[in-house]
Amino acid sequence: MSGVCAVICEFDPLHAGHKKVIDLAKSTSDVVIAVLSGNFTQRSLPAAFDKYTRARAAIACGVDLVVELPFPWSSSGVEFYAFGGVSVALSIGADSLCFGSECGNVDIIKKASEYSCTPVFIDAAFNHPNDSEVGAAKAIDEAYRKGGFSIGKNDKLAIEYLKSVLRSGCEGITFSTVKRDNDVPGASDIREIISGKGLSSAKDLIEPEAYEVYSSESAVLSYRDRFELISFLYFRFFFDGDFKGIFEASGGVGNRLLKTAASSETHRVFFASASTKKYTDSRIRRAALYSMIGVKKSDLTSPPSFTYLLAANDKGRNYLSQLGKAKIHVITKPSDVPSDPVSRQIALEMKADELYSLCCDPPAPYGRFIRSSPFIK
Repeated sequence: MSGVCAVICEFDPLHAGHKKVIDLAKSTSDVVIAVLSGNFTQRSLPAAFDKYTRARAAIACGVDLVVELPFPWSSSGVEFYAFGGVSVALSIGADSLCFGSECGNVDIIKKASEYSCTPVFIDAAFNHPNDSEVGAAKAIDEAYRKGGFSIGKNDKLAIEYLKSVLRSGCEGITFSTVKRDNDVPGASDIREIISGKGLSSAKDLIEPEAYEVYSSESAVLSYRDRFELISFLYFRFFFDGDFKGIFEASGGVGNRLLKTAASSETHRVFFASASTKKYTDSRIRRAALYSMIGVKKSDLTSPPSFTYLLAANDKGRNYLSQLGKAKIHVITKPSDVPSDPVSRQIALEMKADELYSLCCDPPAPYGRFIRSSPFIK
């Protein structure tokens, strides 16, 4: 057995389904790397547990090396999330990818990936009137159905992984997948339990080694409610109304945020009222998050030029030391932070981390993450 397998992930929190993906990766490769989302996840919400806590849990559950999928790729839709994750994985030397999927079949995912590049799919998925009440996600689902594919959320992400690898020009990359068990609570279900009843109520749904990390004194929870309050206050009192260039805020989304903030009494009403059939909760939150931090589409179309080392065991450390000069800047300490040409990327990451710090309980002090060191087992 040889090779390096990457798992692009959030692990928020790490449950039995995630452990199956890790175990499959370990069964096929010498080294398993987790490309772990930063402090803001694909739902454009603060992760329940910060990136260093989730990285420790990943090591405890069998991963050898954990590097970060930085902001804003970590909080973007499937296309840019996959692009960022695959870019980091390939730059750090991965020659295979392992992921979860609803269909559990790589061949089906490959066929769906090929179909998604055809004019028939593109026309059905994206060429609909701007004033249509049909949201982008539903249009894409319908386009897949026209091609004979029943595609779930994880399948869509897997399709984008394959497309990103193809566009990278890298050859010889292999893929493996674990079929998702829909009868078992997923990460979003577990987060709801934690939010409503506390971490201990979700103990049986989290991998034991991961739960031990999450329940340690050093682990700090973040709260969606705090993020929504900050967002509401921003749009109600502080935003100047200029959405020019802000990614995901076009097409009336930004103006809807402003109008809804002005007519809402509380932050809960604000977000509940802003989403529509056309604009999903994730789209609304992403527009809010990117407005607060100033994210432009051009920030996502270039690959990440850096990644943070978040955690490693001995095997992971040895792999990193033998890798030589990686195709990406690996930051292990504050003095490793590069200057131009990636200074804007670093600035966006730091802004996101500071916003995340305010969503924690208790709020973390300024500069907490830039001063953090990777967990070494």
